[in-house]
Amino acid sequence: MYFLFIALISIPATSGALADVWEIQIPTDASKIDSKAHFIPVEISIKPNDMVIWGNGDGEAHTITSGSLETGSDGKFDSGFLKPGRQFMTGFDEEFGEIKYFCIIHPWMIGIINIVDLPEGYQVFHNVGSKVADTSFDIQYKVQRNLSDVTVEPARKMLVFSFVGKIDNDLFVVNLPEELIKNPQTVWVGNEQIMNFSSESSEGFTKMSIPLDAHTAQIKIVGTETIGETPKNHIC
Repeated sequence: MYFLFIALISIPATSGALADVWEIQIPTDASKIDSKAHFIPVEISIKPNDMVIWGNGDGEAHTITSGSLETGSDGKFDSGFLKPGRQFMTGFDEEFGEIKYFCIIHPWMIGIINIVDLPEGYQVFHNVGSKVADTSFDIQYKVQRNLSDVTVEPARKMLVFSFVGKIDNDLFVVNLPEELIKNPQTVWVGNEQIMNFSSESSEGFTKMSIPLDAHTAQIKIVGTETIGETPKNHIC
């Protein structure tokens, strides 16, 4: 599996609330500077008291070190040398904010963890629209299976959501900014247009709830306009 973004389990946190455990994969060939991916996913958003597990699926040892090459380690966490096949887990009880981390051995390997105030059960998919426009969006969603990709197709005024996993009676709930897609009003599940979805607009967002069956691998949401209909600016 190329993309991995999974809430593994929920455990009691010190506050009494349930804490999620998230997994980040170090893929094969991550040590190469021109690798397509160094951490999968490269950026995640979690709640205070959540925990993160890194798994080393590469053939090289790595470190998971908070900080950056420019500033060095900031002392929040450090895995030490993480050999192939090993895991490192740490918890996050910091206040809201962004935490960067990198591999000391291969410093071009950089990841980001955002500690945010997420509604219960929600996750965040980052940088939607970055391939077609100069701006991008982080969208909140919840679903039992794994959301592996979100693409924007401006010519078709469409967002395409791709999933991994087969779960009966699943429900995909997503909050779509109107700057990303305006008037989302048509939904395709696989190759079939459906009508049994709900849509509610408020304060610049459209909340959509779409039922999924066990075999659903893709959803298309069509609006009247999407980000990227004006070509990206390029500096010559």
